[in-house]
Amino acid sequence: MRVADREAVEGDRERITVVPESLDDLWHLTYVIEPGDLAAADTTRRIQRDDDKTRDTGGQREPMWVRLSVTDVEFAKFSNRLRVGGEIVDCSREDQLDFHHTLNVEAHDELTIEKIWQVDQLERLEEAVEAAEQPDVAVATVEEGAAHVHTVAQYGIEERASITGTTGKGEFARSRDELFEELTAILRRLDVEA
Repeated sequence: MRVADREAVEGDRERITVVPESLDDLWHLTYVIEPGDLAAADTTRRIQRDDDKTRDTGGQREPMWVRLSVTDVEFAKFSNRLRVGGEIVDCSREDQLDFHHTLNVEAHDELTIEKIWQVDQLERLEEAVEAAEQPDVAVATVEEGAAHVHTVAQYGIEERASITGTTGKGEFARSRDELFEELTAILRRLDVEA
């Protein structure tokens, strides 16, 4: 994670702009952003024009900047994004104020969070910044006839590959060498950053 900007605003509130650089960073942000915080980012929003109201066309997506009063935060691991939902309190189009919107924050998207920061939340941001310099880890486990490859991330363990097949004796058995060759090929092309 990269902290792009940090400034004090009214009272004890502080505005911090972050750029998550990985899935781990998005996961960290789920523990930093809470209901009542203000979150701002560039987004797209479906705008329905007055002349479109006669039939439901869904409107057209337009780029805009929004600031939300956060109501919910969800780490969507399988879609590689952080979903921050809330009511629009400020935006580049005044006709969209007070509507609900969800920011879909992905790696390398800039997100500004304004709140009264707790010490543990600031520490978590620092940990995320420092963690970017730590190497990722891949773990391979091998047992009779099977091999599994997992990556260890800050948000948890993720299975990357699984090889199964009988080894030993018999008509359909393959040699252990074949199993290890296949495992080696998987480990060589594994991108632990993904």
